[in-house]
Amino acid sequence: MYDRETGQVYRETVVSGAPRGAEADWARRVDLPSWRGRSGRGVKGPRSLADMAMHTVAENIGSLSDDHLGRHVLPARILWRIWHLLQNRGVCFQAWKTFSKLLLAEDGDKTLDLYRFRHHICRPSQDLARYLQPLQSASVDFLCHLSINARCTFDTNELLALADLRNLAALEIIQPADAAARASFPRVSDRLVRSWSEAPAPFPRLRVLRLWGDDAVSQHSLPYLARFPALRLYDVHGARSDWPAADVLARHHGWTVGAPLHGLQDSLLWYLMLFAPLDEEAHRPGGVTLKELARGIDEGLLSFGQNPSQALRFVADAPPPFLDVLSDSARENRSLYLDAPSYDLQTCQRFPFETWAFFLCAFLEQQDRSRGLEAEGQEKSTDTQPRQDSSPDEQPRQDKSSDRQPRQDKSPDEQQTKHALSGNLLLPPKPMACLQLGHSDRAGISPAVAYVSRGLFATSRYTFYRTGEAAAAAVAGEGKNTNKRHQEAAGFMKPRAQNSTVETGLPLRRRKRMRMDELLESFTRS
Repeated sequence: MYDRETGQVYRETVVSGAPRGAEADWARRVDLPSWRGRSGRGVKGPRSLADMAMHTVAENIGSLSDDHLGRHVLPARILWRIWHLLQNRGVCFQAWKTFSKLLLAEDGDKTLDLYRFRHHICRPSQDLARYLQPLQSASVDFLCHLSINARCTFDTNELLALADLRNLAALEIIQPADAAARASFPRVSDRLVRSWSEAPAPFPRLRVLRLWGDDAVSQHSLPYLARFPALRLYDVHGARSDWPAADVLARHHGWTVGAPLHGLQDSLLWYLMLFAPLDEEAHRPGGVTLKELARGIDEGLLSFGQNPSQALRFVADAPPPFLDVLSDSARENRSLYLDAPSYDLQTCQRFPFETWAFFLCAFLEQQDRSRGLEAEGQEKSTDTQPRQDSSPDEQPRQDKSSDRQPRQDKSPDEQQTKHALSGNLLLPPKPMACLQLGHSDRAGISPAVAYVSRGLFATSRYTFYRTGEAAAAAVAGEGKNTNKRHQEAAGFMKPRAQNSTVETGLPLRRRKRMRMDELLESFTRS
């Protein structure tokens, strides 16, 4: 640019500054005040230098990383003391990621807050990428549950980045029922689901996908879900006119439509019963209805989620069936869970919104593991049977076990897989971070939303579920279809051989000349 007054020539560049609000770096901030109190002076004089250093580290924990707090820097007992200080002051997401990774591998009394993190941002004002970046974990040290609700004004294009989250286990996008809030809410459609499926290796660990809206996805989104290998539950709320043949298409693509049960569709028990039907005689005592059992399970799990001091342990043996533990606790009318402080209910940021996804992912993981063990046992029993189809002239196979290298199909972590338990209650296979953006219309296990813009009975709920075998078959079929499409595209682009280029080209040129002559004659006539 040129300044006429001074004669200077310069270049002006406008750089947008980083936001200074509380959401600028939400992962390194603690919004909730301490409710356990802070430790004061020592009883026997002033604090030691080590205590002052640990308090300084706790106050600036958001600026530190794994390199500052690893075992090669600090011993385990110091890490535990810093963690206890953070529990009193409040734990930010960055600190939770660091200490969850370090302390879960150490000896000591572990609690639920090391295994689960919850954060709620009432009014998101930044781009979606600012909230997704801290959730990324290339090594999948933890899983994440993301819930996008009302008061979110993201662009639809920003939602494309969700497919790149390798550790995303549960995704909720719930359109607000209010018309004014719905106008600025990102629109979820079949085109978005198709774009997710076209991403390289999309959603490798996504177990649960919930898309609710009165004009959201349709039945044409079902074929695209075959690209999500770990998906087990697809929960949709949409217009009835967009799902005229949901049952037929679901069976064609390896899904099963869950039959709605009156009064149970908004409970966690209903989701669990889709994969493991409940034996009413064994799990329901006399006089207890299924609705009362579901209510007892939901209330117990919500109470469990409100107390982060639940004891945590890891066991190598297979845990008891998840549904049996819940139903037995509700049937005996005794609490497996400790009651949380009542004043935690006064703020939405302490409400355990993640309860249904947290325990549903744990249940689905147990189901897949049990089916995998059954399949492995069947394969071993088949391999141990003697072969009867060998010919008499066939030479006996030489044993080359001495020259064979040991198999390393499984990593050390997979060989020593342990289950995380709190009491007898199974937890997800890895620590889980839960982030809720915006507000849902009603808090609970399954928030009910009534869409009346199309009419009271114009929308409906559709829940699709599938087992691990069905998901593997769908992924394999999708791979064959993709290869077939690639071959057809390659054949279409490949030039076709012609016997005589000159002879086949002459008639076309002659026709072009005749048309050109006719065109010129038309100009001369006019």
